[in-house]
Amino acid sequence: MRIIKFRCWDTERKAWLNDIDTYHQVENQGRWNPEVGVIFVLQQFTGLYDRNHKEIYEGDIIGIKNRGEYAVRRTIEWSDNETGFNMPGNIPSVGNPWEVIGNIYEK
Repeated sequence: MRIIKFRCWDTERKAWLNDIDTYHQVENQGRWNPEVGVIFVLQQFTGLYDRNHKEIYEGDIIGIKNRGEYAVRRTIEWSDNETGFNMPGNIPSVGNPWEVIGNIYEK
């Protein structure tokens, strides 16, 4: 079964919202109005995990270490053309070399 979940970035506070904040601030206050501006940004879980079994979300930066440094880095993005997440190469479920090293908001 596919797990569907999101995380939410607050662009004003520059912080991730926890579940309680997300429900109260996003749904109840209706702050998604584009005329007001983008205050909250939702990022969807891809359903995949990195080599440390950390969840990979849209907007995450993933990399492969080579001699102690991240030689390859990619940002996970949604692709309307492919109707899915752009993932760098094939990420096997066993022996996955990719590791979440950050995201586009916390650099």
